[in-house]
Amino acid sequence: MTVYEFCRNKTQIHQLCVIRDSGWIVETVWIDSEDIFRISDNSKKAEVKNTGFGVLPIMTEHGDRIYVPCLYIDI
Repeated sequence: MTVYEFCRNKTQIHQLCVIRDSGWIVETVWIDSEDIFRISDNSKKAEVKNTGFGVLPIMTEHGDRIYVPCLYIDI
């Protein structure tokens, strides 16, 4: 299954997806309320190798680190 097909059919509304290639984060995709999202051509056509839930560390405007739940998609 391609990443595009996976995002269209296997994700939930408002889910943050993190696409990784060989362990490196290459893209993030946020699924909006109408299942609309933007994804690069490279990621769109890539085959999903593995998925799993985790957290993504995010820095706030004040320098505080927070951890946002996300779905990791390995290609």
